[in-house]
Amino acid sequence: MEEIKQAALQVLLNNARGPYQGLPRTAGWGYPEPYTRDWMIAALGILVTRDEELMAALRRMLEALARHQTLMGHIPSLAHEPTDCGASDTTPLFLIALALYRSVTAEPGFLEEAAQKALRWLQYQSPDDVVLVAQQPTSDWRDEQWVWGYGLYVNTLVYACLKLYGQAERASALRQLMNRAGLRRIRGQRRIHEGMRLAQKPYYAFWVYKGYASQRFDLLGNCLAILFGLASPQMARDMLDWVESACRALRASGDLACDLPPCLIPFILPEDEDWLLATGTSTSRETTIMGASGPSSLVFISLRWSPPVSRIWRLKNWLPSLSWCDLRETMHWLLALMNGCVPAIASLRVRTGSPGRQPCSCMQPLAWSSITHRFLMI
Repeated sequence: MEEIKQAALQVLLNNARGPYQGLPRTAGWGYPEPYTRDWMIAALGILVTRDEELMAALRRMLEALARHQTLMGHIPSLAHEPTDCGASDTTPLFLIALALYRSVTAEPGFLEEAAQKALRWLQYQSPDDVVLVAQQPTSDWRDEQWVWGYGLYVNTLVYACLKLYGQAERASALRQLMNRAGLRRIRGQRRIHEGMRLAQKPYYAFWVYKGYASQRFDLLGNCLAILFGLASPQMARDMLDWVESACRALRASGDLACDLPPCLIPFILPEDEDWLLATGTSTSRETTIMGASGPSSLVFISLRWSPPVSRIWRLKNWLPSLSWCDLRETMHWLLALMNGCVPAIASLRVRTGSPGRQPCSCMQPLAWSSITHRFLMI
């Protein structure tokens, strides 16, 4: 455990200053740029360490992002490049990292103008002004994975932002909409807005918009919905049971070779309507299984077995009064899990199901660098 901690700190310290304007680099190799998404996620671990050099690196990132924020409040995908815009999750991730940084450093007014602009930008992203945020396809952390309209993952982040910044009324409205089942419809003279609950499933839709919805299971989005208090304790238990059952079926069919769940269930196959030629093989099983070596699987495992997180379930309004003790315990739990999961991840294989294709290893150095950067950090 201590060796993992020290190795993780060395990775982050090595990346604390990169070749772009002295900003931190995203990975030890492969990605020297200061990517917003990665560093805002890594901020959780940095804030737990309270390491002075890492705290300074995070502060430089936050200040650079605030400087390069667009006129309307959008946060770019690269901290040094103000024209690299369009991501749907960079702005809420920035707001979450900023709020937690303020809490740790006792600077409640730090980058206040940027925070207010970012919150306003999130409001602009609701097409019908009902809090739910819509996004363009291929604009969140999945890169080339198409998400239409109201995506689960981004809206869970928005909910966290609203809670952290004291917008209780908007947060409550978003929670109600996300827990509403059914597509958009007319009842009498009243238009009923679509919700993100699936009537016959124990989890939230991958995305919804008007009369359309995806029933694929988004592992990270649903896990965040549990952590942030959007899902009830009973729904959370049912959801975790469903995932374990689905993974058993995948392993029985030979489509999943290890005990870590993929980021999308079921896999997207060439014959499926949401297999899009524009993304080629990037939506295949080779990519969807990558969730098994990334953040969503670790979050799922921690939800299933972590005592600190089970306590968080019982705190409906945990975000504004986040216990750093709970956060530290949860991160240490993730570290312990990661220590046990390394052998399984390293041997990960998955059948492609396509003629002439060979089973592929998804545990490439870049994937390992991403895991280390995002989770082995306290």
